[in-house]
Amino acid sequence: MKPMPEWNMPQVNPTTCPAYGTSSRNVNGNCRWPGTYQVPTISSPAAITGARVHVAGDMNIGESSTLTVAESTVRVDGKMTLGGASVSNFYNSEFFVAKNVAIGESNKSAFHGPTAIAARGNLSLGGAGRLEFFDDATFFVGGDMSIGGSGVLVFHDDLVAFVDGDLTISGSGTLTFNSSATFYVAGSVKIQGSGWTRGSGGSNTPWIVFYVRKGVEISGAAGAGSSIPDAVFLLDTEPAYSQYAVTLTGSASLYGGVYAPTRVIKVQGTSPVTGSLIGKTLEIPSWRQEKEFRDKYDQHAERMRSFHLPSRTRTRGSEQLLEWREVEPWAID
Repeated sequence: MKPMPEWNMPQVNPTTCPAYGTSSRNVNGNCRWPGTYQVPTISSPAAITGARVHVAGDMNIGESSTLTVAESTVRVDGKMTLGGASVSNFYNSEFFVAKNVAIGESNKSAFHGPTAIAARGNLSLGGAGRLEFFDDATFFVGGDMSIGGSGVLVFHDDLVAFVDGDLTISGSGTLTFNSSATFYVAGSVKIQGSGWTRGSGGSNTPWIVFYVRKGVEISGAAGAGSSIPDAVFLLDTEPAYSQYAVTLTGSASLYGGVYAPTRVIKVQGTSPVTGSLIGKTLEIPSWRQEKEFRDKYDQHAERMRSFHLPSRTRTRGSEQLLEWREVEPWAID
């Protein structure tokens, strides 16, 4: 699995921002904000434009405040929080945060142009928050990434995300991808409750690919993939991680595939699978018939066979997984 690329907090001119100590929160140029950057509710909308700014404390955008960040690099030594009923718009900007990034409550944020967010802590989207990326996005998350409550996270263009901890989707939170998405997760992927990760659902929709080092758990009424299979989980085949299983429980759904040749895959309850499961051991209730899985696969066989890995990917020993081509095991003698 591709490791988290190294990144450092950017160096910024130590000169204090002219607006610091005034009622204004407008920033431009190369400067340092000595304390917490917070936009008062009663103030005019704040703007950070053409800036390279170092916030020495936390960055808090809350209540009913409004912030626009354009063509800027923002370094935050503390936490970055977008909450309340605040509204934020970001254009061609990047953020480097030393602690956690939290987007929640009723916040609405839109990112336009290429965007990068690097957080040494956790990244969370909860409450009724809505976060949209309209162009390419890159995430670097040093801790866990979580979607909770009724939060919505939409990627309209390509996404690459590196998560050093776990990726969790819970409650009624939703991840929607309208283009390709690739997640490199050093921990486990957990989709719980009624959480759902889905693509655009068209016959030619790009694949959502999860490279996972530990386990995958899809439970409750949660699901992965759209009615047209588009979610693929590729699990690390190093022996050190073989004890982590792939489990589908309750009525959890999978529309896509799991490639875990060194792992146990457990399908429990009524969990429907439309696609492929490749594991060392498959544990499926005896009352479920092979025909159920075969019929669902047959409906989307061409789609499943269209999946290719973008580059040479290590599996185990000296073997190389060059591509993943679906076959029909029931047709093989």
